Amino acid sequence: MPRTRNSLLRRMFGVLLISLMMSVGLLSGGGTASAALVNVATPSPYPWEAPIPLDFNGYSAQLSVAEGPYVAKLGISVAPPTTDPIYSQQFRLLTYSSHTEINWRNASTGASGTAFSDEGGRYPSASALIDTGLGWVDYTIVITTGAFIPQLNPQTVSVSGSVEVVPWPYGPA
Repeated sequence: MPRTRNSLLRRMFGVLLISLMMSVGLLSGGGTASAALVNVATPSPYPWEAPIPLDFNGYSAQLSVAEGPYVAKLGISVAPPTTDPIYSQQFRLLTYSSHTEINWRNASTGASGTAFSDEGGRYPSASALIDTGLGWVDYTIVITTGAFIPQLNPQTVSVSGSVEVVPWPYGPA
């Protein structure tokens, strides 16, 4: 049965719409992990600056070391939103230093631990990939930001969340 032009256009539109929804995250495949994104304003260590908004993100990640097997890990990232003016400054004389402590507990296995991340730069930030094992992981991120070094007028903010760490459902990335 020959296809009409309208049915072909409808089919192409449907494929385009589903592709767009999957790329935006409106549709998700089975077994994908939930991500916990929280935006928190932290006071600036520089008294004359406005509070800095930070996006705290916990997610399930994959990592392969030296072409080995992929291992599911808890991923943590902390950074200002890309729409914030501090994020787009190319040159900044005053810098930040961040000390981040990530306390985690795998509710499925009972394993727990603490990870640390120290970073410096134009804006407060942190990132870590932590081998927690598979299952639901509860975490608390405590970030201390200082002017130049963490001990100079330190400002601390803490965020808690939970995310399911799962293997990549589609095989190696």
